[in-house]
Amino acid sequence: MGSRATQSSTLASWSAEKAVDGNKNIWTSCSSTGYTTNPFWRLDLLKIYRVHRVVVTNRIDCCPGQISGAEIRVGNSLKNDGNDNPICTVISSIPTGASYTFSCGGMVGRYVNLIIPGKQKVLTLCEVEVYGTAKISPYNRGSVFSCHQFSDRLLRIHLYAFSALHTGKSHDMTMRATRATA
Repeated sequence: MGSRATQSSTLASWSAEKAVDGNKNIWTSCSSTGYTTNPFWRLDLLKIYRVHRVVVTNRIDCCPGQISGAEIRVGNSLKNDGNDNPICTVISSIPTGASYTFSCGGMVGRYVNLIIPGKQKVLTLCEVEVYGTAKISPYNRGSVFSCHQFSDRLLRIHLYAFSALHTGKSHDMTMRATRATA
């Protein structure tokens, strides 16, 4: 299993996958779009999940406003690049270097988008963590799944089953999108 990150444009080497590389406090490990209308970043989870919360980390060195007003959207549509999916929340602001958690209350979707509506905007993200659940068979309980090859590093979605006795029913699993060095 895996996931893929993409964004509307890329400023220099600030590519989309840097927002899921596990580095929260290194400004050179952030993603950033160029100045554009309605800049967005999207994570394709490759399967449909119930998204419970999204943790977003802002840039540590400067420019905290490059995340202000961003909408977090969760859904299954790629219409308008996924930016028409239902809104989980709007990020009013996140201080420089801080991580904020936003509850999405189990919204269902394959795509998690962050978009700043407007002209001549920049979207910068230093880390995005998506937490949610998926129904699984009790036969897979306790398994850890990975990986999707993403250039020279692995992009992983780890699924951890909740401890439970075998009841013959599906069990929830917790999902966290991360990227680790190969």
